[in-house]
Amino acid sequence: MTRGKKSSLLGILIPMAVLTLGLVLVGCSDDENPVTPQTGTISVNVTPDGIGASWTLTSADKLVASAWGDSTMAGLAPGQYTLTWNTVASWVSPSPAADTKTLVAGQALSFTGTYLQAPGSVGIDVSPDGIGISWVLTKPDGTTVEGSEDTVLGDMPAGLYSLVWGSVDYYRTPVSEQLELDGAGSVTFTCTYELDAPAEGFTLVPPGTFVMGSSQGEPGRDSDENLHPVTISQGFWMSQFEVTESWWDAVMGSGAATSKKPKAGVTWDQAVEFCNTLSVAEGLTPAYTINGTNGNVAYNPAADGYRLPTEAEWEYACRAGSSTAYFNGDMTGLFCVYDSYLYEAGWYCGNEKGGTEEVGQKAANPFGLYDMHGNVWEWVNDAYVAAYETLPGTDPYVAGSTGEYRVVRGGGYGSGTQFCRSAARSAAPPTMGHAQYGFRVVKNLD
Repeated sequence: MTRGKKSSLLGILIPMAVLTLGLVLVGCSDDENPVTPQTGTISVNVTPDGIGASWTLTSADKLVASAWGDSTMAGLAPGQYTLTWNTVASWVSPSPAADTKTLVAGQALSFTGTYLQAPGSVGIDVSPDGIGISWVLTKPDGTTVEGSEDTVLGDMPAGLYSLVWGSVDYYRTPVSEQLELDGAGSVTFTCTYELDAPAEGFTLVPPGTFVMGSSQGEPGRDSDENLHPVTISQGFWMSQFEVTESWWDAVMGSGAATSKKPKAGVTWDQAVEFCNTLSVAEGLTPAYTINGTNGNVAYNPAADGYRLPTEAEWEYACRAGSSTAYFNGDMTGLFCVYDSYLYEAGWYCGNEKGGTEEVGQKAANPFGLYDMHGNVWEWVNDAYVAAYETLPGTDPYVAGSTGEYRVVRGGGYGSGTQFCRSAARSAAPPTMGHAQYGFRVVKNLD
């Protein structure tokens, strides 16, 4: 072959080789053998289960998923994803409320959220106020909170609460309670302490100090009402009502009266006899040794039986913390005129209907005592002395001897306004049984 022919052959073969190589590269293109980019997996875990917690997953402002509870999603493209926790009533959403994470190709990431029950409040409402009620509250986790009187406790976790009431002298302790608090809700423990009285119809008169007597400017005052401080060192039980005809008959065995009118016409001697008879019937030590009539008795102030109140105890109980003419206000007129305060508190000559009235129809004073003003004058323990301000300042009492006048207090249904005042005093022989004289009884605290 000549040199010229060889050169012509190479010129043909080289272009053919290049063409063949081009066909091979075309055969490896994405159209015939696609290559899938690497992806990742995202899981969502929510606790606790079953509370209806939902969420949304977004990427580049596009919604990827919206679902409830736990979930796993595969085949997701790499990039940033934002998980937003939706709110659930009575539960605190996970923090932060929206969480952004980056998904790397070929890897997995997770979003975990824990919902916490929203705190609520626990209230404690007790009555009566001011008697020193204490309590211990046990929370769902077993820790305790101690306190007293009324309160509201906030930021309290949901769950079962137990409350134990503390003891108070002379009151019955209520039973313990349990209440369930829902998330973001509220519960209230409520109770009323009831007096552990010696019998129905008695109320507690607590110890205290007051000013006995009346001021110089009080209308209707008398000269034997000089102001002076008195301390009642021991509390006592006092009958809320004047001794009624039915109560008298039940104790003294003199009939079967059912009347709720006060027993009127009794002498001081008969009043102390009633006290002794009631004491014996209940197995208590009588407060009086009766040696005869006309006030011939020996009084034992330490006895646990029933007795008449001392004059200082009577006025202290009548006032119930007040310093006005009546427990509920000052006088608005003398004698039998209409007096708005007395009209609400008792029976007197301005509203009487011809005799005694059933007890308990008028307003009670703050100690829970009725008819301390009007209806019937009430015998008390003391013999009368005009200058009672000269007596001891603590628990004053005048024993008296046979025949000495005994004090009556409170006024009667036929009395003018001035005689129904808290400070008004009168006296009569122990044997006198006036139609407007009655009494009520007291008992020492155990």
